[in-house]
Amino acid sequence: MRTKSFFQLSGLVALLLLIISGCGSNIKSELVGTWKVADVITDIDTASIRPEALESVLENYRSVHFEFYENNSMSIVTSGNSYSGGWLYDDSERMIKIRFDNSSNPEYSPLGILEDGRITNINNTGIGVITVIYEKAELQE
Repeated sequence: MRTKSFFQLSGLVALLLLIISGCGSNIKSELVGTWKVADVITDIDTASIRPEALESVLENYRSVHFEFYENNSMSIVTSGNSYSGGWLYDDSERMIKIRFDNSSNPEYSPLGILEDGRITNINNTGIGVITVIYEKAELQE
């Protein structure tokens, strides 16, 4: 009887470990793919910047899209230029962090917070706050 209880307990522990380990891979599978700008929200002092300059800045933000790969490598495309690097997910902060290949800074820098299937990137600039929201692109068939 004791042997049967031991095997039942062992099976339960194995099942729990499988469930827990599967949760981490869900984040990775959620992130892998192409992400594009869904919205750019500004809180800017428009008196400090010409409208055409502001529109140019915002267009640069809108032009960014990136691809996260299964092996934690990535590529970012902005204004026709492509950059490669790596990414990781910090579960304690819900933060996606990135680094660029050939950068003088080998550290990972925050990209944004993952929440409700969106990545929110908040940029505190000299002219105000620019928030960029990314959504995963739908697969094209």
